[in-house]
Amino acid sequence: MRHRHVTWLLGLLCGSAFACDGLVVDAAWIRATPPGAKMLAGYGTFRNDGDAPIAITGVEGAGFGHVMLHETVIRNGQARMIAHDILEIAPGGAATLAPGGLHLMLMHPATPLAEHDTVVLEFRCGDRRAPVTFVVRRGPP
Repeated sequence: MRHRHVTWLLGLLCGSAFACDGLVVDAAWIRATPPGAKMLAGYGTFRNDGDAPIAITGVEGAGFGHVMLHETVIRNGQARMIAHDILEIAPGGAATLAPGGLHLMLMHPATPLAEHDTVVLEFRCGDRRAPVTFVVRRGPP
């Protein structure tokens, strides 16, 4: 836990040291939900094709009240959500956001989303931003 906060602080202080350069997101999707849902989940494979580490320090979506990175973990037989402040990806590495594991929680959508709609989320890496388009789907691509 302590390491995560130190890395997050370094990302804020160094800004461009953790640029989004090299960030590639494959199969970015948001699970379709019934109308009126207050929370949605986003998934995809995040790769670092660059030469420097990537540290995603935040996510924003104009159509959502708040976007967070969560992880589903099982403890004592119960599923729990653990919030993460940062997503680090080493050069040549990848992080998979998938149901039952790491995922984006998209809180309070401003408008209902239907299957095949697209949503642009901006990922912050220090002082840089990288827009990524997600497709609303019933299940993984």
